[in-house]
Amino acid sequence: MNKVFAVATIVLGLSLILVAPVYAVQRRLPTSAPTPTPTPTPTVVPVNSFELFWPLVAGKTEGDSFYSLKLIKEQVQGWFIFDGSKKADYQVFLGTKRVLESEKLIKESKAKNAEKTLERASSNFSRAYDFAKTAGDKGNFDAGKVRKDRLFNVKTLIDSLKVFAPSDLNIGLDVVRGKADRLLSDYLP
Repeated sequence: MNKVFAVATIVLGLSLILVAPVYAVQRRLPTSAPTPTPTPTPTVVPVNSFELFWPLVAGKTEGDSFYSLKLIKEQVQGWFIFDGSKKADYQVFLGTKRVLESEKLIKESKAKNAEKTLERASSNFSRAYDFAKTAGDKGNFDAGKVRKDRLFNVKTLIDSLKVFAPSDLNIGLDVVRGKADRLLSDYLP
């Protein structure tokens, strides 16, 4: 037993004698220059418009057959809304639909049709503002009847679209976003 203990002590001692200098040398060796920490670049978080606007989807878009019938149907439906606040909400709904359509057209590389659709969205948000103003002037505007979450989501989607949309569409996107902002700040605080 003493022999085994003696041999183990010798082996342990020798290994310490051999390993300790290697460890000490490694600690004293100059290290290479520190690697620079990369500057984080802003990442674009893709927006899933299906989740953002569910159950709204683009459906037929500018250039599709029967798109004009879709617009006529929406106009006729608007004739049967009599409350000013609800008319404003309906125009927000239509403007939201137009932004979704423009997203689809941008993804399909149909910039001219997307531009026309953005003009329609701008018009819808202008009408929503006008209905809110008229109802407010009469003292019967009810902000609770207007889905302002759609306007926030439109702004989010537009910010996302500006990243990959052709640069000539940025002005149209900014106009629509501005009108959504104006409606939110003036009538939907």
